[in-house]
Amino acid sequence: MNTPNFEQPFILELDACEYGVGAVLTQEYEEKKYVIAYASRTLSTDERKYGATEREALAIVWATKHFRPYLEGNKIYVRSDCK
Repeated sequence: MNTPNFEQPFILELDACEYGVGAVLTQEYEEKKYVIAYASRTLSTDERKYGATEREALAIVWATKHFRPYLEGNKIYVRSDCK
């Protein structure tokens, strides 16, 4: 993992499945990808009833709260495989 460069935008890469959500906070500059942090959690019994789109939305909300100290006041891109 790398130290964040607050002069560069952050990229929040997300995924959600039937049982959990995960996120990778990265940055891309100088033609390289830098991993800043990883995070994941399991879904509650009620959250497991959500559809795929709702789980992906939950992942966005959860990850932005989780990584708030990095993201607040900075440019952010969100990448998700939700169609």
